[in-house]
Amino acid sequence: IEYYHQALDIYRITGSGPGIAGVYNDLAGIYSDINELEFALEYYETSLLIYTDLQDSFGMAMVSHNIASQYLQAEDYTNAKSYELQSLAIADKIDADEGIPSILQNLGAILEHEGDVDSALVLFYQGHEVASRIGVDEGMARIEISIGKIYLDWYKKNNAERNYLDSAKIYFLNSFELGSEMKSRELCRDASFCLMDYYSTIKEWESAYNFSTKYYAFKDTLDNANAQKEIIRSQMEYDHNIEKTRADQERKTEKEKADEKAERQFYIILTAGIVVLILIVFVFIIVRKWKETKRQKVIIEHQKELVDEKQKEIRDSINYAQRLQQAILATPKEITKYLP
Repeated sequence: IEYYHQALDIYRITGSGPGIAGVYNDLAGIYSDINELEFALEYYETSLLIYTDLQDSFGMAMVSHNIASQYLQAEDYTNAKSYELQSLAIADKIDADEGIPSILQNLGAILEHEGDVDSALVLFYQGHEVASRIGVDEGMARIEISIGKIYLDWYKKNNAERNYLDSAKIYFLNSFELGSEMKSRELCRDASFCLMDYYSTIKEWESAYNFSTKYYAFKDTLDNANAQKEIIRSQMEYDHNIEKTRADQERKTEKEKADEKAERQFYIILTAGIVVLILIVFVFIIVRKWKETKRQKVIIEHQKELVDEKQKEIRDSINYAQRLQQAILATPKEITKYLP
């Protein structure tokens, strides 16, 4: 917790969105580990919001699956299904095969709870195929437990289909072996319980006793670990409350910044719009004035042409009259001769 919070402070300083989202996801995992589901969901939701803002598809798929797992643990199957389908859609889109097995296992568990066991088994097989293909042993082992439980339950109900019983044994044993190889106490505990149930069903009491011994040994170890986790729960709750306050303040600050930015952009757009409007009006006035000037120029030129034409007619008339007078009247020389 301490180191995660140090990392969170550094990521805040450097402005690393992916780093902050990743730390919130991991902190949520710690709260989930001590069954503080409410706190875990708060951190997961915060992480999902950041990944969504960053448009980080892988992060969105991962955290959506984690949230679905929390709801499934809380037996809120409606929300679990919604988030898991969201995670599956994103994972399929970006070909994130490593997350597919656990997603399909959760969806299968939800369908099994809803009573659609056949569809659940189909999803389990699909998840098992993907896990086997890409080498995800833990995912494969957990799905094998789910498949084995269905077959054992079918055998108990029908009490006839021996192949169901054989299939259940194969899946349980394989899951236990994988858990042992990975040193996963949780897997070994769950597989041991299933094998205890299997051997009890067929009345092989010695094998049932052996696996019951294994089951309680792993269970006691895990219970002790859980008890140790309870010791630090109060401190973690205190850290969570502090971090929640900081996260709320950060979101408030970010919202205020976003609002301020939006307001600033609004006034910039408004100012630009007013300037553009003024320019449009100015251009409109200029164009109209230019058109008016052009029209007046045409009128003046036309009037000038009319004046020139009239002036030419008058000049021609004067010249014509002058020629007539000159033709009729005596010349100045003759006038001077007779009227000295």
